Amino acid sequence: MSGDKIKQLFVKHIEKMVFGLVALFALLILAGAQWSTYQKTALQLTQDLETADRLIATSNWSAEEQANFPLVEIDEEVNQMLAGINDSPYRWPTETFYNPAGRDDPRRKPELLAVVQLKADSGRTILAQQNEVALASDSDSDPAMSDGGVTPTKTSDQPEDLTPDDVSARPTTPTNGLGSEYSENPYAATNYVEEIQISDSYNEMVAGYSGSYSEEGMSTNLPSNVKGVPVRYISVRGVFDLRKQVLNYSRALSISETEAERLVEFLDFKLERQSAPSTNGPWGEWEPVDITVATDYLQQTVDFDTDVVSAGVRDRVITMPLPARLIGVWRNKANHPAVKNFELSPEEIEAEQALNRKILEDLRAKNQTIKQRAAPGGFASLQLDVTSMQQSYFEENTDMNRIDRSFSKDEFEGTPAEVRKKLIEKIKAQVSAAGNLVLFRYIDFDIEAGKAYRYRVQLVLRNPNFDAPIDQLVDPAIALDEILETPMSDPSDVATVSSDYEYFVKRVNPPRGISGEIADLEIFQWYDSGTMVRGNLSIEPGEYIAGTDKTYVLRPADLKYEEEPDVQFKTSDVVVDAVVISKLDYNLHKDLVLPKNLTRGEVGVVPEVLVVDGEGTLKDLDPISREALHGQYAKYYEDEKKPFEGIKDAGKKVTEGSALDSLLGSDGSMDSEMMMMYQEMDAGATRLQNRRRNPSRRSAPPNSGSSSFSSP
Repeated sequence: MSGDKIKQLFVKHIEKMVFGLVALFALLILAGAQWSTYQKTALQLTQDLETADRLIATSNWSAEEQANFPLVEIDEEVNQMLAGINDSPYRWPTETFYNPAGRDDPRRKPELLAVVQLKADSGRTILAQQNEVALASDSDSDPAMSDGGVTPTKTSDQPEDLTPDDVSARPTTPTNGLGSEYSENPYAATNYVEEIQISDSYNEMVAGYSGSYSEEGMSTNLPSNVKGVPVRYISVRGVFDLRKQVLNYSRALSISETEAERLVEFLDFKLERQSAPSTNGPWGEWEPVDITVATDYLQQTVDFDTDVVSAGVRDRVITMPLPARLIGVWRNKANHPAVKNFELSPEEIEAEQALNRKILEDLRAKNQTIKQRAAPGGFASLQLDVTSMQQSYFEENTDMNRIDRSFSKDEFEGTPAEVRKKLIEKIKAQVSAAGNLVLFRYIDFDIEAGKAYRYRVQLVLRNPNFDAPIDQLVDPAIALDEILETPMSDPSDVATVSSDYEYFVKRVNPPRGISGEIADLEIFQWYDSGTMVRGNLSIEPGEYIAGTDKTYVLRPADLKYEEEPDVQFKTSDVVVDAVVISKLDYNLHKDLVLPKNLTRGEVGVVPEVLVVDGEGTLKDLDPISREALHGQYAKYYEDEKKPFEGIKDAGKKVTEGSALDSLLGSDGSMDSEMMMMYQEMDAGATRLQNRRRNPSRRSAPPNSGSSSFSSP
């Protein structure tokens, strides 16, 4: 074989030769190794390990051996090592914007969260308003609440405003209070702080009244400067995950969570709604809600009612305060299931009110102003920042015994130990609530009876990158806008506002003489008193469902519950026809499966009434198909009147008693039991008696120097 062929063979098969040499080397190593199986079982190995552990545990380390390994105080050694080190050459010559131990990533636009779990519930109540101010909605947008007002009947059979939340009694104590001091934004160039001068208006009485007695009976009316205004409303609530938003700020801005928490500032909100004739639609376009309607109601109310949720989950911009009611309770329809754990008991409401009042008194005694973040929108101009105020107060007053002594006995009931326990529990609740969830709440008064509504909302926040140095931003464009808007929330559930009346078929009377069928109807109607009245009407085909009846009328504003002779019921519906068949001939309907115990061959038939409503829709009514709805109305009627049973026919009783006293020569003074009955009533005018103003309500608009904001 020639040399060239040998070279070619080597080039073509060099890889195989190398692989063969490696394999041969591995075989030689394996052949020289000594292999054997492990003779012990797993149990024996475990026993050996346990024996070794026991020997170590029982071994005795002699003093001589211990001396060879002395103990060393690590902390002391480290301190000695650092004692001679001077850190001045390593200090920063100027203050830094960023934490040197933190990230130095450029600032990004934070991801914004939307309000979630939006709920909407309808209701009706009577607000306590200032008498010298007249609402335009009394005559325009709310005609059903005035004499002769008629609105179309509702198209849904599920009126959601017929719930006990609007008719049960509620505590009479007011609540709330303040704002807090905020330092300048360290990541921007503007100081967004407003100062509010503290006045003593929070300590004023809202209203006083006195009852008068005459031969006509007892008169207990509202003060001349207060009036009761019946309203329908929809309460819209949702929750905002503040904790997650803070985390998003922290990541986007490369700062700590503590710093990021101060930068999440609510400035305003944008609420939209859709309306429909029923829960089944068709739904109209999304339209902005006129928030000035709610603010007008809040400005005209005599006071704010006590809030039912902790200040830690409320925000003065996006959580609407509660206008004072003469009847009903703000409870479930002002709260949200997601913050149910932060709902306040009556005792906690009392404690919060006392705390806020005490903070105001301390600030006023020191001649200090309230410093809080300036916010141009929402409800910031109407209420103070209670959450930050309380947090600042707790930080300055860490001594619980000192806090105990700062409250007077008039504010709390119980022993000092019980008062102390209440305050400690209250503080713990505030700490756990603040910084996690925030309640969005809006009460819409600009609605129509018989319609269905649903809502969506987005929040307006201050841009944390506004005016930040360009060299710290990933994109200079993110610092141009002063505000940021969160994504629009998902639509809320549907809230249905019941019509101003509802009627039910009781029976249909057969024709007699020249008269045709007559339908006997039971009617429920919202009256000008702001409460529901119930009456009975007999209507012939072709007649409007209207008329008068003698029935009881509850007037909470006057604290009267008496029978009135000519209560007017009026609707826009007409009875078209009424059918009654007293007996059904069994022989003519053998295909029907009728009870076998019928021996006469005849069975009764449910009466029917055909009605056309104000919109021209025909409705076929009978007592059976609407029995559940009738029970719902009847229950609401009874629940609404239950707290006032003690004063039912009170004026008549007083008049009869005074007539008897005159015959017996008495001086005609009011019976002590009757007087106590009026004084103990938790309704109507008595809710304003000896009531001090809510300290959280701002008595004047914010300073004119506050910043103004507009959408980009």
